[in-house]
Amino acid sequence: MPVIKIVPFPGVPGAKGDTGATGAQGPIGPTGLTGPMGPQGEPGPQGEQGPQGEQGLPGVNGADALWNFVGEYNNAADYNIGDVVTYAGGTYYRVLPLNAGYPPGTEYWTTISAPGSQGPQGEPGPQGEPGGLTGAKLGSFFDNTIQTGGSIKPITLNSTDFSNGVTIVDGSRITMDTLGIYNIAFSLQLEKTGGSSADIYIWMRHNDVDVPDTATIIHMANNNTYNVAAWNFFVNCDVLPQDFQLMWYTASTNVSISAIADASTPVGVPSIPSVIVTVNKVGDL
Repeated sequence: MPVIKIVPFPGVPGAKGDTGATGAQGPIGPTGLTGPMGPQGEPGPQGEQGPQGEQGLPGVNGADALWNFVGEYNNAADYNIGDVVTYAGGTYYRVLPLNAGYPPGTEYWTTISAPGSQGPQGEPGPQGEPGGLTGAKLGSFFDNTIQTGGSIKPITLNSTDFSNGVTIVDGSRITMDTLGIYNIAFSLQLEKTGGSSADIYIWMRHNDVDVPDTATIIHMANNNTYNVAAWNFFVNCDVLPQDFQLMWYTASTNVSISAIADASTPVGVPSIPSVIVTVNKVGDL
């Protein structure tokens, strides 16, 4: 038998009805998972300082330290704990007893202060004058002849002990090769053999001109007597070349600047020169 399908015919929708009343609240669901931590907030203001606490009780006094300074280290000495020595620029404290021959730097000592390191080399100082005859301007001279009076004469010098920068020219002229201030010292062995009393004058001559206020007088009254004239002059050698002469005068031919040989002196006494002159530079201009 055939089946008959019935299809409803669509009708027109009706008007919307009124909203119904809110239903009752359902129960609270379970707590969800914890979310990630948020960023740190700004620090709050600092609180006020609290009151100072009470002072604590004093501690127990420590034992007295061993400290016995005994000076520079001696390799032959025995040392006790507490001995302090200096050694090679450092200071050291003994920590083990006795036993000579253990210097600082071994286990018997502890370092208080180590030697300092060597400082940098200083700047060289100014170069000094060379020593000996190489640098000094000087001369030592003498004469071993008899020089007789009777007129104005230069005092002669026929021998040189040593010299550097000072020479004798023409037998009597003291000549320098370097500008400066010089000391000329001399001694004359005067002898009077006869006649009446005599006066002897001695002075300085510079470049053939007598130097004012340099003369000295010596009076000899008796015969067969000796006298010694000895003093010095400071001279200014400010121009080169120039020379200085010791001059003398006596009217008496019985007065001489006398040399005496060994044979005429007592045994053991050396010969006596008639003149001794020493010259040395004592300053710069």
